Amino acid sequence: MIYVITQGCYSDYHICGVATSLDIAEKMRRIFSNRFNQANIEVFEENNYSLDYSPAHYYECRISTNGKQYSLKDYWDSNNLQTEICEDKYDTNFISVINIPYNDNKNKILKIAQDYRAQYLAEKFNL
Repeated sequence: MIYVITQGCYSDYHICGVATSLDIAEKMRRIFSNRFNQANIEVFEENNYSLDYSPAHYYECRISTNGKQYSLKDYWDSNNLQTEICEDKYDTNFISVINIPYNDNKNKILKIAQDYRAQYLAEKFNL
């Protein structure tokens, strides 16, 4: 087993350390935990992964520039698997983030789209 010590969530999510023993992982978890943010231990089986992994779905998130309205739909551009953002052709109050890879959690897909939206607007207005 591999024990990965993590902390944070969304854009603050990060790996603090990796251990091959639960005892060491528990010690590391205690070291990295503080009163504001508890560290977690995620357990993985060795050799139980595939290098040819591909997500079950790709999504497009059409999101308003103010971030209050959005819609999600299945999307997959086989010519370009890179996530990218573009202005909506039909409504300048919306932008589209396309080719967002993710398996099942639509809240995480929306978070990814909101992060791209913030980056896009910052670049557009030179912030």
